Amino acid sequence: MSSIDEKFKAMRSDIDLELAIHKNEIDQLSRSVESVIQRLNDLEENSGHQMSAGISQSYSPNDDPSLTVIAMNVQKTEEPIPDVAREIVSHLDNSAAVVAASRLRDRYGKPGLVKISFFSPREKKNVLREKRNIRYVEKYKTVFIRSSKSHTERLIELNARTMLSELPHGNQFRITSNGRIVKKTPSTQRERGDENISHDG
Repeated sequence: MSSIDEKFKAMRSDIDLELAIHKNEIDQLSRSVESVIQRLNDLEENSGHQMSAGISQSYSPNDDPSLTVIAMNVQKTEEPIPDVAREIVSHLDNSAAVVAASRLRDRYGKPGLVKISFFSPREKKNVLREKRNIRYVEKYKTVFIRSSKSHTERLIELNARTMLSELPHGNQFRITSNGRIVKKTPSTQRERGDENISHDG
């Protein structure tokens, strides 16, 4: 009997060691993603200062991730997309001013994403805070809203997901908007399914 106990303890020790190794790999990956995001944020901030110092270029509110959200699963209608965007936002924050809205091209047989930009980051933040309430509006109950991301941020997230998929049990984790790698929960499954096939541009 003692021999069986010893084998069981040895097996359990091996499993604990393997789990610890995988956890360490995930923690290291998470720290690497955070570091890259921070460096790119610094780079974008410096670029912003240069543009304000005299580098001119065409500007659209929908090109500014700090002012923009993405609405997925917005069905096509005859109604102009800015009007649709204002109606969606009105269910979340009546005081938020939609300054621009456009629909991107269709992907994977689904209606194109809708970009919605606001007058200020505060309005965007308020809308995102209330985004889950859109599920209670029958007309838009399948719509999912998330923050827009720059091309650089989306590239980082894509690379992080690729690396995560190579790890054992990597599909049990997800990448948050700020680059953290966290355990998936049942409430995130629908959202992640939508985001996995979504692109901001």
